Amino acid sequence: MATGITVAPSGVTWLAIDTPDRRVGGQVVENIGNLHGPPFRLFAFAMLVLVFVLFLVFTFLRWLCD
Repeated sequence: MATGITVAPSGVTWLAIDTPDRRVGGQVVENIGNLHGPPFRLFAFAMLVLVFVLFLVFTFLRWLCD
């Protein structure tokens, strides 16, 4: 059982727990993404690296302008 972003037939996006038959609240929902797969982990790691690099750049620029 994995947690992912699911879309109800009405088009409402929500976070839900995927059951084997993917029924949430009596409605069958389709899984459009898995928040635990390698692509998401890679994206999250890339975002952390980007934030760290931007922090270093702005810290250096602030030090340079003093």
